[in-house]
Amino acid sequence: MNAKRTLLLVGLVLLYVFFFDLSHYAFKMSVSRAGVKNLLYYQFVGNFAGFLAVICYTIMLKFLPLYLAFAIATGLGQLFLYTLVSRVVLKEVFGIYQVIGIVLILAGILLVSRSSLR
Repeated sequence: MNAKRTLLLVGLVLLYVFFFDLSHYAFKMSVSRAGVKNLLYYQFVGNFAGFLAVICYTIMLKFLPLYLAFAIATGLGQLFLYTLVSRVVLKEVFGIYQVIGIVLILAGILLVSRSSLR
């Protein structure tokens, strides 16, 4: 894999994770804030961010096999959603089972990506 392609894939993954997490944050805000105006605004932002995440994912499929793109995008999306958005932004608390889940997601991503390099 050449450097340009690697940089493109890293950028697509980062954009996917950003838009994925933004969509979930916006959906959470749509039900947390009072008023129809806030509901519609955050629903629009969440759906548009989700659409952009799907576009990034679709472009990733041009360069990666499905199993690898899915593992990286979904795994990293969930990992950052749980750690950054839930814990840091929304101040949600999670226990030992959530921490174990995060470690297992990361281990799964590493195993899938490592097996594809052979």
